[in-house]
Amino acid sequence: MKRGERREQIIDTTINLLSRHGLSGTTIARISQEVGISEPALYRHFGSKGEIILASLERVSSRLLGLLYSAGEAGSDLVDRLYKMSKALYDFVMNHPEETMVLFEVLSASRDQELKKALQKKFLEFLGIIEALLCEGIQEGAIREDIDVSLTAWMILSLGITLNFASLLELKDILTEEKALIAVEGILKDISLKDLSRKRKE
Repeated sequence: MKRGERREQIIDTTINLLSRHGLSGTTIARISQEVGISEPALYRHFGSKGEIILASLERVSSRLLGLLYSAGEAGSDLVDRLYKMSKALYDFVMNHPEETMVLFEVLSASRDQELKKALQKKFLEFLGIIEALLCEGIQEGAIREDIDVSLTAWMILSLGITLNFASLLELKDILTEEKALIAVEGILKDISLKDLSRKRKE
């Protein structure tokens, strides 16, 4: 197996182990055993367990960002883009429990300063994307000029955090997609200059 392929295999295995055994149970020994290589061989690809966890976090967050961008591109306007991105977030969180668990495990290990900084960076990256979209909406005349952009971005992101916990607690039947999107639409209706009274069929 080529070096790049082996690294990808290690990351995939680590994501799976994190969802099954948590951060403490995802040991170098267990990762190498699952991958089918020795521990010294594993260290030729990653210098430490922390490096593997960070790479797993990068994989999950990059995949999520890619899905959100793709969903947003399908929107007819800025407000519709935010709505479709919210729907894509719900689908990702509820249908990819292994990857959702990685985010939770890194969060629970935030006492580790390196992991904490990495998580902060990713969180602020998501927040920055939402803030940029809101500013774009204001410039386009689709969103009210008087909103607090930072606070509104936090409100939208907080719904994503709620989805994360709902997924981990297996509450998909309670926090349904319909309910989650009603909450999103409530925020969008409050900040939007367009009429959102029409029933969405997407």
